[in-house]
Amino acid sequence: MGKLFLLFECALGYTLFSRTQNEEIGQLESSVQEAMKNFKTFGKLVKLKSFLPFSSPEEALANATSIAEGTIHDTLRNFLDTNLSSMKGKKFELGVCDKTLGGKISEEFGIRCSTAQNIFELMRGIRQHLKQFIPQQKFTNLVKGQQALSRSYSRVKVKFNVNKVDTMVIQAVSIIDQITKDLNTFSMRLKEWYGWHFPELRKLVTDNYQFAKVAIALNDRAVITEEKEEKLMEILDDSELVEQIIKATKSSIGMELTPLDSVQVYALANRVEKLFEYHQSLESYLKEKMGKIAPNLSVVIGQNLGAKLIAKAGSLTSLAKYPSSTVQILGAEKALFRALRKNKKTPKYGLLFQSTYIGKAYQKNKGRMSRFLANKCSLAARYDAFSPITTDIFGRKLQEQVEERLKFYETGIKPRKNLEVMKEAQEQLKIMTLEQQQQLELEMEKDDLEELKEEEEDDDEKEIEMKEEKEDSDSDDSDSDSDSDDSDDSDDSDDSDEKKEEKKVEKEDSNSDDSDDSDDSDDSDDSDDSDDSDDSDEKKEEIKVEKTEKKESKKKASSSSEDSEDSDDSDDSDDSDDSEDSDDSDDSD
Repeated sequence: MGKLFLLFECALGYTLFSRTQNEEIGQLESSVQEAMKNFKTFGKLVKLKSFLPFSSPEEALANATSIAEGTIHDTLRNFLDTNLSSMKGKKFELGVCDKTLGGKISEEFGIRCSTAQNIFELMRGIRQHLKQFIPQQKFTNLVKGQQALSRSYSRVKVKFNVNKVDTMVIQAVSIIDQITKDLNTFSMRLKEWYGWHFPELRKLVTDNYQFAKVAIALNDRAVITEEKEEKLMEILDDSELVEQIIKATKSSIGMELTPLDSVQVYALANRVEKLFEYHQSLESYLKEKMGKIAPNLSVVIGQNLGAKLIAKAGSLTSLAKYPSSTVQILGAEKALFRALRKNKKTPKYGLLFQSTYIGKAYQKNKGRMSRFLANKCSLAARYDAFSPITTDIFGRKLQEQVEERLKFYETGIKPRKNLEVMKEAQEQLKIMTLEQQQQLELEMEKDDLEELKEEEEDDDEKEIEMKEEKEDSDSDDSDSDSDSDDSDDSDDSDDSDEKKEEKKVEKEDSNSDDSDDSDDSDDSDDSDDSDDSDDSDEKKEEIKVEKTEKKESKKKASSSSEDSEDSDDSDDSDDSDDSEDSDDSDDSD
């Protein structure tokens, strides 16, 4: 026998061991097992050849995922190339724990891989003494690496599970089955318990849900009011049945309930009613989920039975991979293995026996009908699992085939062939896809039109805002121009008034001069001349005072308009005032 190498994977990296001694004959004896627990004796059997640590936790997670999926990672590929390339042409075996991984290695590298019992025993010893084989790695690092890798691997498997949608369906159908069993038990106990008080009601109301609601509405049969009659009418929706119940309450042979007993019976009936309502909500939830996950399978066989098949297979993908013969006997595994063990007939159906098609068929045709139905269920599951389009067209066509086959067993009319039915389904699918594309195009066009309308409205609003801003700016400019015009007009009026006053003063001065000349010619005395000059001086002073008072009043009146004037206008006005003062001073002189 050739040399044996052992590939061992751990959280820290890949290790390759070589077996130095062969103990296959007595490896299962108790003495050999105890000797393998000692590192000295086990170290003589196995020696470490190579160790490749992982560079990061991400690399460790990637390698663990690839091993679980049965594929070879690049790290493992390089490790095997570097360590086993020199052994080409020689006889040797590579011991691995995973059979699928060994098959992949033998396919890619041409190495013979073994998963015999002695390999597992040697791997167990390596796992036990790994910390001593790799002394450079601390034991605490190994434990921490194993914990971190297990947590990250579990997180990835749960978070990125392909069948995470199927698990919701599996849990829903499981709880529906459990609640159905509990409801049957509770309803039976309620009928027995309330039957001691009102035994006639059990024959009048056979439905368990209605019985619980009637028990809640009546509570005490001896007290019948109008409110109770209205409640009974709402529950049963049958006036004759309500009258029968009211008559039965008057002539009932049941015993009376104490207040304590009636409280307990009422609590049980209320619990049964709430369980029925929760059961109905779960069924509607399951119907909605199955319509999204497996619409074709739901149409062919129903939501509840389709969900049970998915739960029994583990996932929709697993159910799609099963052959129709396996789908036919799903749920009858015990009967199958019992028949194989005792050499008896195998069962013809499992969960499919709950289908209405099996119940409609005659006893001699039930086996053939179950086989045909299993075939259509497997096709529907494959459409749902691998088809990129979620539609129930194929399921409806498969349902038509099942109904035609059922009629064929009864009347002998030949059903259509599968090829014809599938062509019709493909044509309908093409029409549906074209309609969907047209709808999408229409929706896109509507969205584009709405966007264009919104853009046009935005542009109009912007234009309106711009116009309003321009009008506001124009009005501000016109107001400023009017203010400046008013100020200029006031300045012009002031100048004209000043000129008029100057002319008046000049006229008065000329008149005064003429009078002085006449006086000079008439009077020759020096005293008269002095008196006339004094009178003229007094008049001039009075005129000056009046001018100054008028100027001050005009300045006060025009102070509001002068605030908006420029500095140049104010300087001009000051220059004009100075010139007038100089003129006045000249006149006085």
